[in-house]
Amino acid sequence: MKGPKAPFTVAVEDRMAFLPMLFSDDFIQAEMNVYLYAHKYLEGYDGGWWEFVGLPAGGGFMQPPEERWRFQNPENWSDEVVSAEAAGIIISKHIVQTVFHFSPVSNHGHYRGQKHALHRLLEYLTK
Repeated sequence: MKGPKAPFTVAVEDRMAFLPMLFSDDFIQAEMNVYLYAHKYLEGYDGGWWEFVGLPAGGGFMQPPEERWRFQNPENWSDEVVSAEAAGIIISKHIVQTVFHFSPVSNHGHYRGQKHALHRLLEYLTK
């Protein structure tokens, strides 16, 4: 049987394995950073149930509640209304990239996992 061909919502019973797959050993801190970045960049964000979205080739991202968000980043003058999917991808990519950047190469399993997650997300974005 072949896997999914499109992004899919991770089933509730599979959620506990999703964040370690996405963020490796730093998954608890990384998840908190996702929520902190959402509070910082998404106008009106006040918590809520995030969907975990898996990608067909592996990896994935977290997606905030609601359909649309005003994403504001004063550091680069971004001010755009984006879909929940886009908001989740922007924030998740930033956190995955940060975790990957600060991951010691000596921890090969962690490093490979982060590299895989980042490449799968970038691959999805460029399709």
